[in-house]
Amino acid sequence: MHVGIVCGYGVVLDERLQTYLQAVIEYVSDWQVDTLILSGGQTRRDSEKTEAQVVHEVLHTRLPHITYIFETQAMTTFHNLYYSKILLGHLHEPVETLYIFCDSVRFFKVVCLSKLLFPSTHVHVIKFTRREPLLMYLLQIPSTLLQCLAVHFSSVEQLLLKSRQWWMTLRK
Repeated sequence: MHVGIVCGYGVVLDERLQTYLQAVIEYVSDWQVDTLILSGGQTRRDSEKTEAQVVHEVLHTRLPHITYIFETQAMTTFHNLYYSKILLGHLHEPVETLYIFCDSVRFFKVVCLSKLLFPSTHVHVIKFTRREPLLMYLLQIPSTLLQCLAVHFSSVEQLLLKSRQWWMTLRK
């Protein structure tokens, strides 16, 4: 079984998100992906939709033959992969290949996390260009370190969740 994890990037379907999802559609269409885990929670308090729901709205009309699994709790890249790993454990078939779709900003972080979370799985991390402000690139340095530590230390994982929830209160 070939499974993909699509990391969500917000609940606003702007041009950047549409371009990212179009690239995912093209890649999945060219390869034999059976199942997609759409990962992303409710990252804005002013929206009732989750990132996974927004991704599904775009993908399901273009990829109707795919089985979709929703992961709607993730608030960070670490949680996208961690919660998806839990869902993978409930599949009835073994995963032959795992594709993780992410943007180029978070590529290095996703590669590091995938090696820690899926050490015995054949993983391909597929990056797509998605323009972000320079600050977002700079934030990936400490974010990558913290999220890799979260794999082994639950206190760091809880800190990630609390900081993300605090950040959401600022973005009202």
